Amino acid sequence: RKLLEQIKKEYEIAEKCRKKGLDPVDYVEIVPACNSAQRAEGIIGVKGLAEAYKKIFTEYKNKGYGGSDAKLFASLKTAELIIEG
Repeated sequence: RKLLEQIKKEYEIAEKCRKKGLDPVDYVEIVPACNSAQRAEGIIGVKGLAEAYKKIFTEYKNKGYGGSDAKLFASLKTAELIIEG
């Protein structure tokens, strides 16, 4: 909990700094994320990406794939969904 509070404070500082107009854009481009799927969603801008990845990852885990394999297959399947639109 303390870590999340500190992240929020730091993000607010970054927002104030960006509003001074000394950077190319006046907002912080990367929003805080709890995991890599949320981070990818924030960077790519595809709404629902993190939830789709989580669902696909869980499906592969339930099929008996190990953690690394499930992550790999879920990443590839999620990329496929993005490409297909």
